[in-house]
Amino acid sequence: MRVIYLGLRQWLWLLLFHVNICFGADDPCPPNRLWLVSGDIENHLYSDCHTSAHVLIRSPSPAKAQNSRLIIAWPAGASGVGAFFVPTGSSNSQKPLIRLHNQNGDAIHPIYVPDGAGGTPRIGVTGIIEFGRPTTLNVTVLGSLRAVRDYLELEQDRGGRVYPEMEKDQTVTQADDGLGVKIERKWFDGKTIETLVFTPVDQTSKRIEIDGRRPVFEEKQYHFEASINYPQLKQISANDVLNEASKGLLNTRAAEVQALSFLSYSDKLLAGTWRFLTYFGRDTMISLLLLQPILSTDAIEAGIGSVIERINKADGTVCHEEIIGDFASLERRNHPEHPGEFTDPLCDYKMIDTDFFLPVLLQNYILGPGKESASQFLNKKASFLRENKETTYRDLTQKAIDKILSATSKYAKDPKPENLIHLLPNSNTGNWRDSPKGLGGGIIPYDVNTALVPAALFAIVALCEAGHVKCDSISTIKAAGHTWEDTSLPHFRVFWSDQQAQSRIDFFRTNRGIVLPKPVNRNVTYYALAREGSNNLPLVDVMNSDDGFRLYLLDSSKEDLGPFLSQVADNVNSPWPVGLKTEAGLMVANPAYTGVLYFDMFQRSDYHGTVFWGWQSAMMVAGLGKQIGRCKGSDAPSWCADKGLYNKVVDAYDELWRVIEKNADFKTHEVWSWDDPPGKGIENMEAVPLNHWVSSPESNIRQLWSLAFLAVSQEKFEKKQ
Repeated sequence: MRVIYLGLRQWLWLLLFHVNICFGADDPCPPNRLWLVSGDIENHLYSDCHTSAHVLIRSPSPAKAQNSRLIIAWPAGASGVGAFFVPTGSSNSQKPLIRLHNQNGDAIHPIYVPDGAGGTPRIGVTGIIEFGRPTTLNVTVLGSLRAVRDYLELEQDRGGRVYPEMEKDQTVTQADDGLGVKIERKWFDGKTIETLVFTPVDQTSKRIEIDGRRPVFEEKQYHFEASINYPQLKQISANDVLNEASKGLLNTRAAEVQALSFLSYSDKLLAGTWRFLTYFGRDTMISLLLLQPILSTDAIEAGIGSVIERINKADGTVCHEEIIGDFASLERRNHPEHPGEFTDPLCDYKMIDTDFFLPVLLQNYILGPGKESASQFLNKKASFLRENKETTYRDLTQKAIDKILSATSKYAKDPKPENLIHLLPNSNTGNWRDSPKGLGGGIIPYDVNTALVPAALFAIVALCEAGHVKCDSISTIKAAGHTWEDTSLPHFRVFWSDQQAQSRIDFFRTNRGIVLPKPVNRNVTYYALAREGSNNLPLVDVMNSDDGFRLYLLDSSKEDLGPFLSQVADNVNSPWPVGLKTEAGLMVANPAYTGVLYFDMFQRSDYHGTVFWGWQSAMMVAGLGKQIGRCKGSDAPSWCADKGLYNKVVDAYDELWRVIEKNADFKTHEVWSWDDPPGKGIENMEAVPLNHWVSSPESNIRQLWSLAFLAVSQEKFEKKQ
């Protein structure tokens, strides 16, 4: 849809003909809209052939009016606008402070202005916002979404400013019509200009006053227009993101496919919207592992290629998060020791888990559906990072594999806990639980050491055998994989007798004021979240959902697979706080067997606390299904012959699917929490958005890896009689 910005009155005239422009039979640029509401947050995902944008407006109750905000996020440059509003003076009004005038999926429209000199067009979005009482635009952040996110999560409640060097370049002036207000900032690159304009809908209104640098609005309706002149990404359409066998999803799961398309581009996949509308290595690779059965070659190679492009050529580390656009310039301005040009992208390499996903992902693709084009793909030359230019994907992959082999060799030769993979020095994050409290202070993560490392080593063996990478000794690598797989679990094992478990649950229940519906009537076994936790505790003995990695990534046939599956089934099928199951979802962490230290670190308001992540449920249920499915073959693992165990695992699988489907409205979210309304009891808890408890961080309304249920579906397994 070509909507040219000609000024407010001309644009309104064009809007009268919007339907004809958008939906004409020969429309060269049809719009795609997705309207999603979660709690007091309204989300509009808009895309066409010129741009993609996510518009979010939070309209909390009057008591929480200080959390009102308008955010516009563009995938290009991970850029956006954050407008944070507060009431002007006191009021008894019961209206939301702000809201979109049109409460439907057609509330947002595009701006597109070609550059007359052949430069970068100006793109953007526009809509109408209503103020329920006098309102002040307290803080405006223009530039990087990272800056918007950091302000929201770090400084909003403290009334501070995150990046004053950005704010000082920002101007606040009256708009050209004399009534509105224009907030504008030129990026550090000296070329990109980002603008936010508010103009009264009623042209007879008095002009918007500016108090210092803060616009003050009346209880009226205003047009808002957010625009930027920055090169846009090439989106992979909903039709092109799916392989031929999966095109039926365009009809049966249209909204999810549209969200998948919104996060898929020709040179990368994006982690989630709006907060992580950029490349994240872990998110990309986990998503591809789960979604590969339905994805097109273009989508898969865009994802894998983005990972390889960003490998650190010097040491083989896989990039965790790219730093692009205005934030890359800020980093270079503050740290001139970075090599390269002022606008060149950078990468964050602090995570320790990301390296190990790459071989598994490559094995799945280039030894599977991408087998015919594997050589062509690996011979491509990198172009994203200046230091990697002209280096082939094969050579960059070899660097990553050499690093893995070096990092894992010490434990393979001497399998002691001190030789396991640790977080980087002075870091409290390193795996997917990458919030400050996510690992409970632990520095040796369970998932990395018991699942990701052996899976990576076995994948390297397969890639070497196929001739895609070089290995000195395939047999040595294979033996190392078995050592990691067979010996790492005991380092994390937690066991409580039924009496010990009951005592610990009783303490948790008393401390947290929870009524436990049923007693603990079994011994409890699980695997700790990490080793070497806070306060010098040897284990972060928090029950968790990371067993799913081992189920999904490994094909063990060892005798200990039976006991491992037994404890998984027990914990997946036992109601919280005894296990992980709730009526709101599968909890990713359960601190009930620990102590007050971890009770406080893992709560329902915590990002990685007693909350629910859609992709974790997807990986767990897919892993259970994979292991049950192995019982059908002639080389079935020995545990399959144990009727009681087999039926217990099938029960856990079916029950987890029941809980997943019960919370279908949330399963595509990044993360959600729970509430226990009075009179319903903890066993009947209800799913609620994470922002039910906290103003930030708020969950992404759509997360790439939470779309995994497009590819993960329930199978019918008959129990043994």
